[in-house]
Amino acid sequence: MERRFFFFLFGMFLLMVSLPLAAQGTAMTISLAVPEFVKDAFSPQLLAQFEAQHPGVRVNLISSTLAGAAASASSNIDAHLEDLEKYVTSADVLLVDNNNLSLEGTRAGLFMDLSPLANADSTLNSADFLPQAWQSFQWDRGIWALPVSADVVLLLYNPTAFDEAGLTYPNASWTLDDFAHAARALTKTNADGTVDSGFFDYGTSGYLLRSLAGQSLVNADGVST
Repeated sequence: MERRFFFFLFGMFLLMVSLPLAAQGTAMTISLAVPEFVKDAFSPQLLAQFEAQHPGVRVNLISSTLAGAAASASSNIDAHLEDLEKYVTSADVLLVDNNNLSLEGTRAGLFMDLSPLANADSTLNSADFLPQAWQSFQWDRGIWALPVSADVVLLLYNPTAFDEAGLTYPNASWTLDDFAHAARALTKTNADGTVDSGFFDYGTSGYLLRSLAGQSLVNADGVST
């Protein structure tokens, strides 16, 4: 899904950079890399307004094709780190998500720990964030990004399939272990050796819209429609 709400990230990151610059009376140009599909959101008027509020800071907007394009760390760690290095060296401030900000990347020293900046900023209140969003990019005692938006992820299940497998229905107390157990239990191997996975990842909002309209996502045989 496209992530459109980046203004808070933009302001927060650059504000933390501009405060020490203003105190020193030093002018500096900060480069900001964003995907092509959100570049228009950062209009010249918006940038001029920010620069007027933070004297000494100039923003150079870069349209990046590298955002979200990193190779998977699990399939090719070398390619993953090489892709991340290209992205992190493209600008001073980056738009990141779970595709291009990884544990492997932070441990390789490719990303800056924002903890010192966050702890020194009296205007940054963690209570302003949903706890899960605030903690989503925090590990190894570091803060690697500030949340600006979140995608809604829905877990849909077929009650008949759960009943046949003797599984309890998903509930709020479910853990990742419960999820993995159900996915394995629902996976079937056919006589011809093909495998019907017990879990399918649908990367589209169409299923959400259909469910909101009261339309079934599967037919009578439990097959996706």
